[in-house]
Amino acid sequence: MRNSLVCVAVVLSAAAATSQTTSVSPAAMTNAYGAINNSIPWGPFVPSGNTIGEIMALQIDNEMRGRIVQINGMAFRHQYTATHVAKAFTSTVTLGDAATPAAGISATFASNFKVGGNQTTVFTGVINFPAVGPYARPPAAFDSPVVFQTPYFHAGTDPLAWQVVTLGTTPVTPTQFYERGPGSTHTAGALGTGCPIPGSATPMGATGAISGTTVTNAMTAGPVSSTAVLLFGTSSDLLGGAVPLPVNLAFIGSPACDLNIDPFTDLAAATTVTGTASSSLPYTMSPALSGQRIRTQWVAVDASFLVVTSNGLDHSFPFNASTGNAWPLSRVYANNFGATPPASGTIQVNGLVTQYMH
Repeated sequence: MRNSLVCVAVVLSAAAATSQTTSVSPAAMTNAYGAINNSIPWGPFVPSGNTIGEIMALQIDNEMRGRIVQINGMAFRHQYTATHVAKAFTSTVTLGDAATPAAGISATFASNFKVGGNQTTVFTGVINFPAVGPYARPPAAFDSPVVFQTPYFHAGTDPLAWQVVTLGTTPVTPTQFYERGPGSTHTAGALGTGCPIPGSATPMGATGAISGTTVTNAMTAGPVSSTAVLLFGTSSDLLGGAVPLPVNLAFIGSPACDLNIDPFTDLAAATTVTGTASSSLPYTMSPALSGQRIRTQWVAVDASFLVVTSNGLDHSFPFNASTGNAWPLSRVYANNFGATPPASGTIQVNGLVTQYMH
C-alpha cells in the first residue's frame, strides 16, 4: 500500500512550494507539545505584593546561529487547555547577537549581548495580547504575537538573544501561562483530517507521542476487526520531494481522504472490534534522534475495499541533555523590581517556544 501511495509523486506534477513566512524555535516543536508551560515573561510571574506586573527576561536561542533572516515579530503559544484574558504590556523589546551559546548565559543581562554585535530595539510601547480560548488538542496556535516596529536583521554568525523589559501589565492578574520546554514527552500535533469509513460520520483519528524511550501511535474509528497500516514519514511537506502535501486520494477512489505525510516505511497492526489500533515502538535515545521530527499516518482498507486514512501526526523526539541533545534555549529573568530594571537576574536552563515572523 505504501508503495502505491508514494508512486503518486511520479504521476502528479510538482508545484512550487509556498515561501515560508514563519519559523519555530526549537524547530522540533513546530507542531508538537512538550506539556510544560510558564508565566515568564508574559504571565506575568507575580510574587505576593507585586501590583504593577513588572518583569524582565532575556532568552538565548542557539538554533538561530547559521540563519540569515529578517525578523519582523515573534509569537508565543498560550497553554492550550486554558482561557486567557486580554492583557496589555508596557514593554521594550530588544534583539541582538548573543555573546555566547545558551549554555553560557550570564546572570548579568547586558553581558548576554555580544560586544560589537548587532543589537536593535525593535519595539517600545504597549503590546496587546488578545483574549484566547482553549484548543481541543495540543499544540496551541501561536496566538500571542509581538509585531515589531523596527525589523531586526540576523546575520546568523551567532545565536540570537532577545530581551523583554515590561514595566507594567494591565490587568496584572490572573497569571497566564505560555509553552516552554524542555518536556520529557512530546505530544504530536495533527496534520490535516481523516476520512470516515462507510456508514460512519466520524473520521478515522490519530493521536500519538514520543517519550524518552517509546514512540506511541493510536487510531480510532477505523475498520473493525481488520488490518491497518501505520505509515512513518519524513518531516517534509513534499511527497517524494516534489508534490505538495496533502495529496487527495480521489484518483484511487477515495475522494474524501488525503495522504498527509511523505512515507518511507510502515508497520501493520490489527484493528479491534471497535475499530481501534495502536503501536508502541521502543527506541534508544541518542544525539541522532533527540530533537528530530518524524510524521505518521494510519491507512486502512474499508469493507468496500477502498482506502481510508486518519489525520497525520507531526512527532518530535524529546531533548535530553544526558543521552541526546540539550534544549537549545536558556534564559535569565528578574521581577518585582519596581521602576528600575536590575542589572542581573536568575538563570533558567529552559525557554519559551517561539515563532519568528519573517
